[in-house]
Amino acid sequence: MSNGAIKKKILEKYPECLFGQSFNDGSLGGCNEAGCPDVETPKLWKYLIDEYEIKSVLDIGCGFGYALKYFDEKLKLDIYGIDGSDKVIELSFYPDKIIANDYSKGISNFNKQIDLVWSTEFLEHVDAQHIPNFMKDISLGKYCVVTHGVPGQAGHHHVNCQSKEYWINIFKDYGMYYDEIETETVRKLATEDHEDLLNYLKLDPLTRDFRTFSTNECDKQEFHSNRMPFVAWNALFFRNKLKHV
Repeated sequence: MSNGAIKKKILEKYPECLFGQSFNDGSLGGCNEAGCPDVETPKLWKYLIDEYEIKSVLDIGCGFGYALKYFDEKLKLDIYGIDGSDKVIELSFYPDKIIANDYSKGISNFNKQIDLVWSTEFLEHVDAQHIPNFMKDISLGKYCVVTHGVPGQAGHHHVNCQSKEYWINIFKDYGMYYDEIETETVRKLATEDHEDLLNYLKLDPLTRDFRTFSTNECDKQEFHSNRMPFVAWNALFFRNKLKHV
């Protein structure tokens, strides 16, 4: 199923939730119906898989499952996802691999040990008092890469935009320790991915091969040339001390 098929399903079933390319299901936040090149980082993903012998990945706040699709089809990983919207999961690429959980209401029933937890543009969407609910799942991973909204960052239901130091201290309480050197590597590779995307978008749309899933429907060169993508800008890398290696 393509992202075009997802949009068709949205228009057939939940047209009231589609605002431009954003699918918003109330206070849960939103996700892009066509995916988001801001968080698609194939060079970084390959590095993480090779460097840390990753076999399984959990995407928290996975939306329709665009990253999961890449992890599954391109990297051949065991994939799992968690999202707060039943509607998104119903329409997603992997309804049987994504479980529904609204962390503002409690913990999930996910309990598998995971090599890598991947979570982008999620942390800022959950009120601070509910942090223990999702940290239970994040701490199931040997490694974790997350992005976070910074103070003042605009966005739908951004209720906990915090500094890097805030999240480093929170994660430490759950046995997840910040690795500054590897964080720099993550951001460097994500920047290279961003540059690759810009070069890709300069190609003739009639002749280029699609690099990622989310660029299938529109040319986003102007959007991406005007700002650094989230992963290159504020990603953090953590190691689980209790499972570590």
